[in-house]
Amino acid sequence: MFPSSMAVRSKSMIRIVGAREHNLKNLSVNVPRGKFVVITGVSGSGKSTLAFDIIFSEGQRRFLDSMNAYARQFVEPLERPDIDRIEGLPPTVSIEQRNSQGGGKSTVGTVTEIHQFLRLLFARLGTPYCLDCDLPTSGQTPDAITRSLKRATRDRGALRLLAPVIRNRKGFHSDIATWAQQHGYLRLRADGQWYASDEPFRLSRYKEHDVEVEIGQITSSRQATAACQSVVEETLRVGKGLLLALDEQGNGTMHGTRQACQGCGYSMPPLDPKLFSYHSARGWCETCRGFGELFHIPDVDRGARADAIEESWFQWQEGKRERCPDCDGARLNPLARSVRLNLDGFPNSLTRPRGHDFKNHPPT
Repeated sequence: MFPSSMAVRSKSMIRIVGAREHNLKNLSVNVPRGKFVVITGVSGSGKSTLAFDIIFSEGQRRFLDSMNAYARQFVEPLERPDIDRIEGLPPTVSIEQRNSQGGGKSTVGTVTEIHQFLRLLFARLGTPYCLDCDLPTSGQTPDAITRSLKRATRDRGALRLLAPVIRNRKGFHSDIATWAQQHGYLRLRADGQWYASDEPFRLSRYKEHDVEVEIGQITSSRQATAACQSVVEETLRVGKGLLLALDEQGNGTMHGTRQACQGCGYSMPPLDPKLFSYHSARGWCETCRGFGELFHIPDVDRGARADAIEESWFQWQEGKRERCPDCDGARLNPLARSVRLNLDGFPNSLTRPRGHDFKNHPPT
């Protein structure tokens, strides 16, 4: 019998009763949740059976059973371990002890592919906070965007208004120029390079591209408000709620009807899962390039093998690396670090630094 004094709440303990899997002899035990737990014992005592064949296997089996029939058809069904009952068991993840092929940027999250789901979660449900005001962002109206751009011309001069039509997508995108020409738009910009809409336009098929169509201009703060608002609204319509304002020096600011600071008016670009990846140039900290630490690399042309060379030098300088002063080991750029997920009982950011003490302060 399981001692009544060991009755516990399922939220704080995993309660196993009558485990007889393999060489376990009617074992009953409570395993704390949210703690770093080590199972020790002599060879053949059932350590692996308890950890993998009971806790992990049953947690995975229950998780798969909660999925719909369509999803379950792609997964081999798991047998229930030989136990009387098990309570308080969450979905489980098992990491095999073997030589990993991961590089200097690999973490438990990337190896187990959990990080992919976290990136998607933050991109869809996260709220960006202003980098200067630390206020949550919200959508701007076309009127507010027009007023902001007219004020900006006092310092920045005339502004070109571009509508982002392609964001982070691979392909030739040759149809964009044809569409722009048919609708009377004379110029477009692809990955920072300008093109006339009536000239041949064909991008690299297997690279990600950003393409914007120039809609019009705001020349000065004295320009008629009605004319300014008309071109702003047209740009937002073509850009599906987004607008890129480009000055004569090529500096651009993103505006939109989705996310903007209510304090200073700064507009945030749309969130994308790649923004939260330290393997992508869109998400990594520009100082450490997603490693979280600084290390020496010879000043040579690394070409197409840049990533492999960086990984090699990162591994060779074990013990000589220094934590990145800009991201403090979080590896992500300021925009990614500004996004918070306001869910009870869930970490509100993806920026836990490398030096976090997981032993004494495990994640909640």
